[in-house]
Amino acid sequence: MSLFETTDVGVDEPRRVTLVRLAGEISRNLAPIGRIAVDGEVYSAKQVGSRLYFTLRDRNARMRVTVAAKNIRHCKADDGEAVRVTGQLSWDNVRGELKLEAVAVEPRGEGAVAAVIGQARDRLAAEGVLDRVRRPLPRMPRVVGVICGQEAAVRKDIESVVADRYRGYPVIFKTTAVSGAGAPAGLVDAVLELDGRPEIEVIILARGGGDATELLPFSDEDVCRAVAGCVTPTVSAIGHDGDRPLLDEVADHRCGTPSIAAALVIPSEAELRNELDWYLEHA
Repeated sequence: MSLFETTDVGVDEPRRVTLVRLAGEISRNLAPIGRIAVDGEVYSAKQVGSRLYFTLRDRNARMRVTVAAKNIRHCKADDGEAVRVTGQLSWDNVRGELKLEAVAVEPRGEGAVAAVIGQARDRLAAEGVLDRVRRPLPRMPRVVGVICGQEAAVRKDIESVVADRYRGYPVIFKTTAVSGAGAPAGLVDAVLELDGRPEIEVIILARGGGDATELLPFSDEDVCRAVAGCVTPTVSAIGHDGDRPLLDEVADHRCGTPSIAAALVIPSEAELRNELDWYLEHA
């Protein structure tokens, strides 16, 4: 029986229920809500042992947030900071309170995002990731790998450039989440997968435009380390020309848009034919 269903007792008669059953009914009614993303301000953040606790608040409401040890690396919570918390609601039987169990805590607002990127940049610089030698792009890669989201626009833009420059040129698209809590892990997996395929000789990481928070996965340290560790040359093509995630400083080449990246990597069939004709004529 749901906590919110009517019963056969009289209108003015309360339904008698044990405390443990009441707690169970609350928990069951929270489950259908599923995973949620909530914006607010961090208040009273503290780490106890391997867990992180804080209150998420706005002008009219507040909620307790907990972060398990396995998720702390994806969560940054400083008092007063505007954040987006992704997680699931649960009922704490012991404390008798509703809480949000977070799997990711992401900064919101340009100032907060810039601070996170700056800290990541400092750590990567200390590791030598930003100073490594950049690899040249092959003139005619056997196969081009493209990592992008499910959005049709980015893929369509790249396919249009391919059709204009060299119709039928071999391109392998690997789609994954490009924003949100799970995006960094998905991007790392995609990079490792394409880098492990010997026929792929260039990897383009492409995404359409977005605000600073939406592009934050492309400044994630794990993503940057995965790209820096690639055997395959890489191209960062994130957002619009003015967007500059940290990946731009890590990849072998940076392009302002996915279309520009495709034009850089895909050879021109017409130019190749003209060169071949010239060589045959002067041989």
